[in-house]
Amino acid sequence: MQYNVYDILSLLQSISRVEFLHVLLLESQFLFSGLLAEAAFEKINESLQNVGDIMDEKRPQELSRISDIVTDIASSYEGACDVLKKISDSFGLLVILMLGAIFIDLVIAPYFLFSVVQNPYINKLPIVMFTSNILWNFANLILFMEPGNGTEVQMNQTKIILSHLLRRVDPSDPLALHLHFFFKQLRLNNSSFTAVGLCTLTRPVILSILGGVTTYLVILLQFASLDKDTF
Repeated sequence: MQYNVYDILSLLQSISRVEFLHVLLLESQFLFSGLLAEAAFEKINESLQNVGDIMDEKRPQELSRISDIVTDIASSYEGACDVLKKISDSFGLLVILMLGAIFIDLVIAPYFLFSVVQNPYINKLPIVMFTSNILWNFANLILFMEPGNGTEVQMNQTKIILSHLLRRVDPSDPLALHLHFFFKQLRLNNSSFTAVGLCTLTRPVILSILGGVTTYLVILLQFASLDKDTF
C-alpha cells in the first residue's frame, strides 16, 4: 500500500494534536511556575537596587546592617536558582513534547494552507482554520519561551546591578567582601530554563525553530510537486 505526502502529514498532525491535549494542563503549570520564578528574580533585583539607595542616602539604621541585607539577598538568589533547576528537571520532558508538537503543526499547517490556496476546487473555509492554527502555534511558542527569556533577562540584570555596587563600594569596606562573594556565586551558579539540557528556553530558540520549519516546508512542497508530476 502506498501513501502520499497528504496522508502522512494528516497522521502526524493528528498525533501532534493528541500530544497537545494531553499536556495542556502541564504546560499551564510550567508557564505559571516560570512566571513565578521570573517574579522572584525581579524582587531580588529590586532589593539590590534598594541597597544602592541605602548607600546613596546613607541611612544610618540600614547602613549598620547593609552587609546582612546583601547576605540575605545572596541566599534568596541561591534558593531561586535551586527552584529554577527543579522546574527545569520536572518539566523537561514536557518541554520536548510541546516543542515537537508545535514544530510539527508549524510545518504541516502552512503546507495544507498552501495546498488549499492553490486548488480552486477545494472549499476555502479551511483557509481560516489553517491560518488560525498557524497563529495559535506561533503565539503558543512565544508564550512558552517568555518565562525563560524573562528570567534570563532578570538574572543578567542582577549581574549588572551588582557590578555597579562593586564599583561604588570602598575595597576596605566589609560590604565589599560580601558583594564579591555574591558576584562569585553569580558566576558559578549558571541556572536557566532548559529542555532536558538540550537548549535554553529563550527567544533565540524561536528563530531556530522557525528556521527548521522553513527548511522542512520547502522540502515538503518539493515532494508535493514531484507527486503531481508523477501522476
